[in-house]
Amino acid sequence: MGEPAIGTRKWTRLEYDRLVEAEILGPEDRIELLGGQMIVKEPQYSPHATAIQLTVVTDAVVAAARRASGANVAVSGNTITIEVGKPERDNPGLVKAVVAAGGEIQFVSGTVPTLEETYLRLLARDYEHSEKSRPTDQPAPARQ
Repeated sequence: MGEPAIGTRKWTRLEYDRLVEAEILGPEDRIELLGGQMIVKEPQYSPHATAIQLTVVTDAVVAAARRASGANVAVSGNTITIEVGKPERDNPGLVKAVVAAGGEIQFVSGTVPTLEETYLRLLARDYEHSEKSRPTDQPAPARQ
């Protein structure tokens, strides 16, 4: 005997909206309705980081980079690294802010996260989501 076929059906916009209203689906689920099928939304861009090597890193430069990007700024030696959404859009303002804060830039380079970094980021996000959705009267599951 062969295995039974898996049945599929088309979903209506009304059914999809009811799932959202009942909070069965939320924005964090990244599900969209296309042509009657529910599919996983693909990310619009991969997070990138910009590394700026300076002659010296000062608190003023770090603060300016943080204000310009709205993101965390990692400092390692004379290099600051900032996560950016779209480098071609974000980097000019970032560089301008660093220079205005007195930073002397030696060079700027961009990075794209490795597959491992992306995987770990997704794991952390999924863990945070599961912790938020767990009722507060239930203890957290024991870690092994």
